[in-house]
Amino acid sequence: MTANPLPARSNLTIKLLVVIGLVGLFGLFPILFWFSSSDDNSQALNTEEHPYEVVSGVLEQLYLAFGEATESDIYDALALVAEGDVLSELYLQRRQSLISRNFTDDTTAIHGVELLFLDLDRQGQRWLARARWQVIGSVGHEEHEHLRGNTYEADLILQRREGQMKVTAFELLDVVRINEEPTE
Repeated sequence: MTANPLPARSNLTIKLLVVIGLVGLFGLFPILFWFSSSDDNSQALNTEEHPYEVVSGVLEQLYLAFGEATESDIYDALALVAEGDVLSELYLQRRQSLISRNFTDDTTAIHGVELLFLDLDRQGQRWLARARWQVIGSVGHEEHEHLRGNTYEADLILQRREGQMKVTAFELLDVVRINEEPTE
């Protein structure tokens, strides 16, 4: 029995399938290699917080603490994300700022805190960070209020304490006033 040659159309189909298979194999190889080599990285990302979110949350909590009603509630809310000398300094600086400008707690409001830049060096449970963030709020006095925004830059040290990242050192590097518009 002699073999009959495949029709030209069948040869073309086989060649196309081989080419598609080779392209698919070589096209998937980098993807498969990336997945196999990133298994360790994906586990690390799943078990650790994202630094941007952590620092952003800490900064937001620092400002939200001043929305509390009483002095002790303000201090307790700050203590969730700051400790030691930093806790005392932030609390006293904020209180002094309000008193020196004749602002009361009832006439200040934080509308938003946004982390703009973060450079972070992780050293185990200790993070050294340079951060820049913007705060938008309103302050009122003498029967009117101002919408105000400031951009801050600071060096921070954050450390894990009782499962929570807390600011343990803080050095303010720059403050830039964005705007000051009276509102009625």
